[in-house]
Amino acid sequence: MKKTGLFAFCAPGAAEYAWNRHGVVCEVAGSLMDAMASYDKAVSLDPKFADAWFNRGDAHRKLGMLTGALRGGRDVPIPHEPLRRGR
Repeated sequence: MKKTGLFAFCAPGAAEYAWNRHGVVCEVAGSLMDAMASYDKAVSLDPKFADAWFNRGDAHRKLGMLTGALRGGRDVPIPHEPLRRGR
């Protein structure tokens, strides 16, 4: 499979962290929609990535999208092992 995109050359398992950090940078710069897209990408790469789920819900809240923030919590999978925290 050919890797493409912003973080195509990250080490295996590191791309979700890079997308989460990209979301944080976008959020600080005031681009909440771009931040949410980055958080979505992070959780699509690692559905157990707790920090990205939290940041995604918080971005929804900041945009006044409270139903999205609450729904984000329901989308979090309930794992058999604990969610992983960011590095």
